[in-house]
Amino acid sequence: MERIQVLLANKIGGNIKPSGNWLLDSGASHHMTGKLEFLSDTWSGESFAVGLPNGTHIFANTHGRVVLNDNFTLNDVLYVPTLNCNLISVQ
Repeated sequence: MERIQVLLANKIGGNIKPSGNWLLDSGASHHMTGKLEFLSDTWSGESFAVGLPNGTHIFANTHGRVVLNDNFTLNDVLYVPTLNCNLISVQ
């Protein structure tokens, strides 16, 4: 996890390409973003119910890849249209 934090802090590997904050979330089931433009190589996959901070749920089924910088790529990132942040799922 420390390596992820260093990469996100821009200390190595250059600038984070998709702008915006990326939060480490040990409770997230998937990497997630509310910005479709951050995703490349998108595909429709299994639909997942995502719980939002306001207590509602939304179903999301668009997946893709996010290249954060030259050294760090997130695979199988879930696009959640109403999500106002970006989450990196960590165990």
